[in-house]
Amino acid sequence: MRWFDPKTKSGLREIPIPSELVAALKAWKEKCPSSRLELVFGNEFGEPCDRTGMGRYGLKPALGQAKIDKVVTMHGLRHTYASMLILLGRKIPEISQYLGHADVSITMRVYAHFVKPKTQDTMRIWKGSSKMARQKLLGTTWHSLTGREKNIIVSS
Repeated sequence: MRWFDPKTKSGLREIPIPSELVAALKAWKEKCPSSRLELVFGNEFGEPCDRTGMGRYGLKPALGQAKIDKVVTMHGLRHTYASMLILLGRKIPEISQYLGHADVSITMRVYAHFVKPKTQDTMRIWKGSSKMARQKLLGTTWHSLTGREKNIIVSS
């Protein structure tokens, strides 16, 4: 496997992640054997995984451990990440930067179908819909790397 630099400077970017994830990744890294590239997720030789290997030997077992019975791809995770940021109300230019898009028009073109309905649904919920609907939106259950459930609580 050959290692290539990103095609553009936007290929190198910082993406915010929760401190719990940082701690879990550091703990994982300490358990990994030392390698030439010091990757967090490498193959059995410490080299970069190809996307087939990453899905087969990384993502699929993690989904099984979390008891998530869905076929999910690495690219699907990217779309889920972007969609969740939109749902959480992050600004499109910020999301575009995280995704490495050259400009916001790319982000809007890819996610326009998601932005409008979700914005309308969210506004309908906030403008006087039932308490149960608000709880459904705000009390969404997420699974951490350890498989433990986490609840997102947002107060207005």
